[in-house]
Amino acid sequence: MTDVRRVWLVVGAALVAAFRAEGLISEYILSVMPVLLGSGIPLFAGPGPAASVGLQAAQTFASGLVQLTYQVAK
Repeated sequence: MTDVRRVWLVVGAALVAAFRAEGLISEYILSVMPVLLGSGIPLFAGPGPAASVGLQAAQTFASGLVQLTYQVAK
C-alpha cells in the first residue's frame, strides 16, 4: 500500500466531509469567484468536526478571483 502524504481534492462537499471526519485535511485553499450563484453550493456536507484554521495567504487575480489559503492548527 502506498503512503500518500499530499492529495489535492477538487470535489464535492460529501467527499471533503469524509476527509474532514478522519482529520486528514491540513490545508484549505478556497477560491472565491466574483459571481453570484443564487444560494450557492455548500462547502462542506454536514456539520463535521470543529477545526481551528489560520489564514496563511490571500492572493488576488486580475479576473477578480481571490484565493485564500488556510492552515489547519494541530
